[in-house]
Amino acid sequence: MKKVFFVAICILLCSCYRGNHIDKIVVSHVEKEGVGCYIDMAEELDFQWDSLFYFSIGCSLEEIQETVGYPLIVDKDLSYLMIFFFEGRMVKLFRWDYFQSDFGVIIDTPELIYKTSFHKAKFKVRKGNQCFILEPVNDTINERKLL
Repeated sequence: MKKVFFVAICILLCSCYRGNHIDKIVVSHVEKEGVGCYIDMAEELDFQWDSLFYFSIGCSLEEIQETVGYPLIVDKDLSYLMIFFFEGRMVKLFRWDYFQSDFGVIIDTPELIYKTSFHKAKFKVRKGNQCFILEPVNDTINERKLL
């Protein structure tokens, strides 16, 4: 019960952070270096983490909970989620709501769920219609840890 309560509080606090830090990182790099620049999340984020999960818009809450290993209380409908973990515990959650956002960041992955580690979270930035697309550069399609 304590674990579920802790997770609910974490999600509530993280989801209140609507001035999305990931957006700011991407925009800052694009403004300095242009589209096609590279971003190493390990160098950019100011919190401790060891793995990153990205859940695309078609992923169900049940799939997310099964992937992370415990129940999450989050409104997932029509949202992209990027969740950072440290030693198996969620430390940050960022979301982009499909209808409520005029900007966002998505990870280019052929699967609904993408996972990478601290040392492999390097991306090339492309421009989409109303978003920036992060293309993993550390691993090829065959080497990606896709769930």
